[in-house]
Amino acid sequence: MDFKKIADHFRNDAGPLSVGQIVIVTESGDFTGSGKLRLQDDRIELDVTLTGGQELPMIGGTIMRDRFWKIGGVIEDQVPFWANGLPHQHSLTTFRFLVRGGRLEFDRLHLLAIPFDQTGLREAVIHAANSNDLAIMGTHLDARLTNYKLVWREEMTVTVETNPFLGDSTHTERNTLKGMVGKFEYALIQRKADCDLHIRLKKGAGVEAGEIGSFAQAFYRALAFVHGRHTWPQWELIDGGDDGRAEYMTAPIPVIVAEIMSANMIGPDRLASEVTELCLP
Repeated sequence: MDFKKIADHFRNDAGPLSVGQIVIVTESGDFTGSGKLRLQDDRIELDVTLTGGQELPMIGGTIMRDRFWKIGGVIEDQVPFWANGLPHQHSLTTFRFLVRGGRLEFDRLHLLAIPFDQTGLREAVIHAANSNDLAIMGTHLDARLTNYKLVWREEMTVTVETNPFLGDSTHTERNTLKGMVGKFEYALIQRKADCDLHIRLKKGAGVEAGEIGSFAQAFYRALAFVHGRHTWPQWELIDGGDDGRAEYMTAPIPVIVAEIMSANMIGPDRLASEVTELCLP
């Protein structure tokens, strides 16, 4: 199991996943335990049972995001993650028993790409949470937009199937919109209710640290303008090769919005390109 399969699991609204080696770093100290990760009412929740009779500290008032707790763990004994969050429940009821623990809610989970065999999970989580994982020198970006219908699809995908008796058969589907903006080229591919986004650096072009992440954020805003709806990836991967990779997932957007065609009569690929350039820093 890899991180994208975890994202697929939550995209399909499947059941909870086990989480071990949980570490919660707070201003009042560290806490450890195990628990279950699940999708609940369009948000990601982690139910934690603490070890050693620990109790999570109570919090109150306004808490700025830079003071959120740093949480890490290993999903299904295979996939390490980190996140920032706070509890919205300080105890759990399991089979009529009240257990020491809590329920934490996240807007996103990040793949913990830092090896922690030598440094330990706690140090790896703190290092990841304090660094900008979008600042890598990425050359490729892949993402999934859930419940997202493209306003226009001008390119074809041709699928060839080979049967030992019937031979070859082809199926064509108009499902792709592609274009170029500056030093990047992109493709949006309709996948039933979802849309896959692929961004890559043009051949021969140079890239700076964090540039593809900034471009993607501007492109998301341009897509929102063209489609008249919120654009937020449920899964995103920035691949920087030797410079590392950043990967995260969120809860899928629940509402399917009807297709909206822009009143601007220029093509949506050109419109998206022009708005992206306006949104770039």
